[in-house]
Amino acid sequence: MVYVLCLLAALVVWIFYRKRRFKLLKHYIEYVYMGDHVTTADYGPLDDLIATGLLKQIPRHGGKVLYHRTGTFDEVHDIIRFRDTQLAESKLNAVIEKHYKDNLNF
Repeated sequence: MVYVLCLLAALVVWIFYRKRRFKLLKHYIEYVYMGDHVTTADYGPLDDLIATGLLKQIPRHGGKVLYHRTGTFDEVHDIIRFRDTQLAESKLNAVIEKHYKDNLNF
């Protein structure tokens, strides 16, 4: 009888934990799939259930996860803005560097 009560209590705690985790925990993922660099920034912070499924499916289909962060909605939203700025700066630096190299070889 005590065993059944403990098992029932553990089940109730697990259900509330999972429910809370699905609502509060958000994800941001960057990955490479078929040569394309893909981010989840367009969709905003992903729910835990969707992100967990995505993280499992990417390697199965030949992709590679480059960057993954979790946190609350506001934290992940800040990460998205920060990573967008970083990616834009790196692309700009690559364009400037290519232009500089092309103009040296005239």
